[in-house]
Amino acid sequence: GPVGHTSSQSSLGSKTTSGPLQQGQASPPPGPKRQSLITHQHPLVLSTDATPWMCDQCKRASKENPGIYRYRCPQGCDFDLCGDCLKLQVQLGVGAGISQEEPAPEEEISDELKEFFSRMDNDSSGSLSKLKVITALARDAELAAFALPDVDCGALMSNERSFDAADALFDTMAKGRQRINLSDFAAHFKTLDEVSAKAKNKKEEMRETFDIIDADKSGSVSKLELIAAVQQNQAVDDFILPGIDSSGVMSDEAHFDRVNAVFEAIAGGRKRFCFTDFERYFGKVGAKPRIRTKTVDMSNGRKMKRVFIIGPGFGRDLNPQQGRMLEQAGYQVYWCWQGLPNPESPNFPVAPYLDQIKAELDQVQ
Repeated sequence: GPVGHTSSQSSLGSKTTSGPLQQGQASPPPGPKRQSLITHQHPLVLSTDATPWMCDQCKRASKENPGIYRYRCPQGCDFDLCGDCLKLQVQLGVGAGISQEEPAPEEEISDELKEFFSRMDNDSSGSLSKLKVITALARDAELAAFALPDVDCGALMSNERSFDAADALFDTMAKGRQRINLSDFAAHFKTLDEVSAKAKNKKEEMRETFDIIDADKSGSVSKLELIAAVQQNQAVDDFILPGIDSSGVMSDEAHFDRVNAVFEAIAGGRKRFCFTDFERYFGKVGAKPRIRTKTVDMSNGRKMKRVFIIGPGFGRDLNPQQGRMLEQAGYQVYWCWQGLPNPESPNFPVAPYLDQIKAELDQVQ
């Protein structure tokens, strides 16, 4: 009989396989009630639903195999896979794999997280309720120090703020569900680790920048030191005023006013500011480097106007004179299509590039 072929890419990897997958009669098209490992194209999500279910590939049922993991279709299709068949799906390169928003597989979870989860899961059921989490934090000081390091969990059952913190911790991990599993638990603390690492890197960057500005190493910065630093050091300039070239700050009143405003905001009316002031200000602002523009002359209105050129009909290849006309007129011109295919051919498929266009537009803004 006919042999079914497919070619698709799993969201868990870049391997693409094309070849015979099923002998005999070809699989029916996807539908709300008839799905298969080959025809189903929606990403699956790990489910902790305790209702009975059966894998659509190997036909194992949860009643007879209570230890198998269930991956369901969040789009409403009547389709479930066990963990083993999900791996088969990925190996074959069919379907859409598992949702990228889901937690990492259990084999990627550290032993430390597994141990902490086990200490909370006092009945070894494999899942945690809110009550389990709260009582575990109240009785286990080491566990509490790990999960809620800034909260006094010793007084959790008598202090409203401590109790609310534990309650909120479970809600964050559960995302509206009544119970969480090991993957949910691990995903939450993995995210916290990533946020903590980013915050540490940001603080190190702020410290390095402050030390450069503090030319006399007095531990505090004057307005003159700040002006000199943004004028002479590009890295400092990119941090303090991202997207602006401050090399001509002493010859441009408008730009001088910008630097002066930043100093006043950090110093709060004082003549000098310390690292604590600097950290407090830039910890909220979240400065990040952007495309640098030249110091502008306020007397020329065009130099204050930015033109963001996306494409069709205005690319540099087919209509170079139009682009030069804008640049020579004095506008700040930003070309979006650097390194991308020429979009000016008829019926060019622009949709695949919309995310990149949006990212560049956000950067310019």
